[in-house]
Formats: sequence, structure tokens, C-alpha cells
Amino acid sequence: MRFDEKLAIGQAGESAIARWLIGRGCTVLPAYEIEISRGKGPRVYSSEGPLVSPDLGVIKDGAFSWVEAKHKTVFSWRRCAPGPRWETGVDLIHWTDYCRVEEVSGCPVWLLFLHRESQPWSGDVPYLPDGATCPTGLFGISLTRARECARTDLRYAGGMAYWGHDDLTRLAPLAELVGG
Repeated sequence: MRFDEKLAIGQAGESAIARWLIGRGCTVLPAYEIEISRGKGPRVYSSEGPLVSPDLGVIKDGAFSWVEAKHKTVFSWRRCAPGPRWETGVDLIHWTDYCRVEEVSGCPVWLLFLHRESQPWSGDVPYLPDGATCPTGLFGISLTRARECARTDLRYAGGMAYWGHDDLTRLAPLAELVGG
């Protein structure tokens, strides 16, 4: 998939999550991309240099927090320890920057994952219990909690940070975000 196609899918998920937050009394400030042609996401600039920014600034009851809005098709099935379990994640380099953003801004960061498909990825199907389906909906975890239970893996695409489905809080069913 080309970068512009991935960007459009990500922005659709980000918009759905932003609308969901607004519907719960939040004010949302999107942190838009500065250099789309170079494939760079939103940045926070600090005295120690630029950091990848979470997608949204969110204000509720006078308190500011950050939200990284991830739009995923399916959870992955983890067969090895600490599995078996459904997992989702983010690029390790971004995870590291989100942690630094929380530290330099003094504002909490939340990871929100919108998972749309209940049909598991075909590569996972042979290892699943009979009749297993992927969880769908909006799931979230604070960075405070995420630091406690992150699983990192350096084998793929510069590394990933993962969380199990049971580490996350289900915030909303899919129908609340995509209209059914």
C-alpha cells in the first residue's frame, strides 16, 4: 500500500476517534502533518529536538492530554509467551517519542486503537481456537499503564511495542465509531 493510501486510512480512523471524543465533551486539536510530501507525521519541537507527536491534543474539564489514534484492521494472534492472546501495537520509534512527549509536556498520553474487522488475518487462522474472532471496537491504554505491560520486538520494521487485548480497556463498540 502506498503512503498516501495508508495516510488516508489513518486519517479516517483519526477522524472517527476525534468525533467520538467530541461526543463525550472533549475539545480536540488535531496535530496535522507538516511535511506530507516527505512522509513525516506531526511533531513536537523541544530543546532536545523534534519528537513524533501523538495525533490529537484533547482538552476536557480544563485538563490537556494527548491521544495517539491508531486505525487497525485486526488484532494479531500471539502464540508465544506471553500468549496466546490478541495483540496490537505501534512502531517502537514512535512509542519512544510518545513517552518523551509525555515527559517534556507534563501531559498524559493515551493510545487509542480502533479495530474494525472481526475476521482474523488468514496467517493467524491455523493457530486459533475454533470459532475465534478478533475483538472489534475502540480500545485504549494510558502510557502509564502501557509502560508496565509493553512487549517490545525488534525483529520487524525497526521494532514494535505491543499490548495484549486484555491490557487494553474497551472504550466503545465499533458501531459507536463507524455507524454500524
